[in-house]
Amino acid sequence: MEDVSVKPAMQVITTIRAVIIALAIQPAVLKKSATVLPASAFANQVYSGPSCDRCAPGYSGYPVCEECNCNEFGSKSEICDVSGRCQCLPNYSGLKCDQCSPGSYNFPDCNFCNCEPVGSIGVSCDNEGKCVCRDNFDSQKCDVCKEGFYNYPYCEECNCNPAGVLPTFLGCGSVTSGKLCECKDRVTGRICNECKPLYWNLKVSNPLGCEDCNCYSGGTVGGIAVCARTDGQCMCKPNVGSRECSQCVEGTYQLDDNDLFGCKDCGCDIGGSVNNVCDKKTGQCPCRPRITGRRCDRPLETHYFPTFFQHQFEIEDGRTPVGTQVRYGYDENVFPGFSWRGYAVFSDLQKEVLLDLYIDKPSLYQVFLYYLNFGGENVYGIITFTPETFGDIQQSYDMLFEVTNHPKFMKVSGRQGLVASPFVLNPGRWTVSIRVEKPLFLDYMVLLPQSYYEATLLQEDVSNPCTLNDDSEVCLLYRYPPFPLNAEIARGEVGYVLDGDERRNTITFDEQDVLSDLQTGRMALIGSEQDSLHLDYTISEPGPHIMIVTYHTPSKGHSARATVDVKSSEIQIEEGRITFYDCGYSFLCRAVVVDDQGEVATFNLESNYVNLLINVIDDYSDIAIDEVALFQQIFGIWITSSPKSLCIKRDGSCIESEYLPVPESTKIEFETGYNVYKKATVLPHGVTDSDIVLVNLKELDNVIDLQGTVSTPGLYAFIVHYYQPDHPTFEAQVIIQDDEMHEAVLPLPYCPSVSGCRTVVRAKDTHDTAFQINQNLSTEYQTTCK
Repeated sequence: MEDVSVKPAMQVITTIRAVIIALAIQPAVLKKSATVLPASAFANQVYSGPSCDRCAPGYSGYPVCEECNCNEFGSKSEICDVSGRCQCLPNYSGLKCDQCSPGSYNFPDCNFCNCEPVGSIGVSCDNEGKCVCRDNFDSQKCDVCKEGFYNYPYCEECNCNPAGVLPTFLGCGSVTSGKLCECKDRVTGRICNECKPLYWNLKVSNPLGCEDCNCYSGGTVGGIAVCARTDGQCMCKPNVGSRECSQCVEGTYQLDDNDLFGCKDCGCDIGGSVNNVCDKKTGQCPCRPRITGRRCDRPLETHYFPTFFQHQFEIEDGRTPVGTQVRYGYDENVFPGFSWRGYAVFSDLQKEVLLDLYIDKPSLYQVFLYYLNFGGENVYGIITFTPETFGDIQQSYDMLFEVTNHPKFMKVSGRQGLVASPFVLNPGRWTVSIRVEKPLFLDYMVLLPQSYYEATLLQEDVSNPCTLNDDSEVCLLYRYPPFPLNAEIARGEVGYVLDGDERRNTITFDEQDVLSDLQTGRMALIGSEQDSLHLDYTISEPGPHIMIVTYHTPSKGHSARATVDVKSSEIQIEEGRITFYDCGYSFLCRAVVVDDQGEVATFNLESNYVNLLINVIDDYSDIAIDEVALFQQIFGIWITSSPKSLCIKRDGSCIESEYLPVPESTKIEFETGYNVYKKATVLPHGVTDSDIVLVNLKELDNVIDLQGTVSTPGLYAFIVHYYQPDHPTFEAQVIIQDDEMHEAVLPLPYCPSVSGCRTVVRAKDTHDTAFQINQNLSTEYQTTCK
């Protein structure tokens, strides 16, 4: 046997490795007589495996295997992984487990820091176990409040409001655990800084802390007794004012608990009254001299009102050019409703009539003639005014009498009848010549002074709401904002009543003409014949909800009260109450459910299945229930929303109104520039002007940029004309960019009006409405409202 020399371990390994590779390529190189020793005989416990191709336990880094050197205190064993990382005990870390992990300290003991999570910043501590505390916490583990802070684990500053704490309060350290301050009876909040519901005006001098709201329930929406905690303003009906909602607003009178709007419109006669502000109790308007009546619509005795017919002259009282009596007729079958003695007959025998009259006031007069022309063709004539006074001039105009089957007025407007032809008439005597060449009947002539037909100040303020079945009145048609999209709504007509254990369908109100005007379907009817109504809901999400009922009162009467029981589990029944005001209007009314204290009732629904019971207390008035809406408390803004005007209704139809132009203003249309691609494709409901162009400001496209130029530098107000028929109110954020940037807001309250509304941009912090603009300006409008 040949001798085999043994070399140092590293060299042997390298050689054997080379040999093994050689064997794989040229196995015939070795002689049969050679003896090869196992690799393990040379590995010296550093390598392992049948082919010595990995590091032995306790080593890592193959092919250069080095010892793991795991720390004896921090590691589970001496073995590490291929990267050399040892397996550490729970509170140790590092490659060799030779340091404490976060949350532990004092190697090699590595005790847990046990920092209190609510009071510490992170879980680590220093080598002495001191945790890093938040500003208001202290101690080794940050588990106590720092000096000057109270009520662990909140550790709040002792900043109790002096006006809200009890006189016996000795400091935050004197109260029981969990409390910070000791509040007066009518005060709430962690620091006793807010009045409880039904109270306001927090003061140091008030031993109870706050005053009663003292809201007058007859003047508030739904009888809600809650007021604003800052200024004490109660939630008034639309025509009611004052802090307590105890007085009618200017222009209304006679506060009525049963009235949805609270007070009636004064309705002062625009011509007979000084203004439209009447006595709030009696409704007596302030009358002009020699005028009387509550509305100032009657003259005093021995006086009269000048009317359209004040300057009326009977044609049959005139004369012919030769001084003879006028030929006239008096047959009611021929000229129905003629005045005085009859009507002048123009024919071949009588083609001209003269009238002598006296003018006592100078004016530009329009001339009207009451006539009948059934001759089958238009008749033309000439009217001439000739003065007797020197200095005045004779004036003539052509007349057109169109064919008519019944008597009617004709305004002197030239041969085409297009433009009125007024006469300049000064005081004195005048002779009027009326000449017609073809047969015609004339009853009388009326002179209308300029102050009548250009009475720009005689514009009546329409404020009374429209009622059903009365298309003759000029009135306001109102609408409420639609409910939020996630409201749980049940139709009244699907309700039922319980007769023992048996259910039977509710009685319904189904007068089609009324339902058509109200734009709704059948409604449940409760009151004299049926005093209760059950409704079942399957709501999408349990939790606190509020309730609003939409209704109509079929006959005029008093307000009616009802109780509301809401059941969402076998053991829980919550109660509320509701007031239905008289609602004979041409729109559906709304009523909010309140609790016994007058707060808006909050129903904490425990399940998705809800049963509702409405039970009428006063059964002398019928109530038609249209819808009952449940929605989450966060949408409480719908509670205080009042109906707003949709349009002025005249002769049964909506008419659009116009805003007066703003003098010395610069008008910038929103649809200019890039905004042309944001034009609304569908106009708001009721808008009939097809020429109007609107730009949408909506959730997915909620930014509008507007560029413009002013002619003169100075302070400018931004007035925005808008339509907003879907939400009680929200704001758009506005940035006005000139030489400097102004942050502002644009209030956008509910506006269903077919004519739109106007609102003013206000500075975000100061609420100023004037902004310094030098020349070029850029404005950006953005909203997050859906």
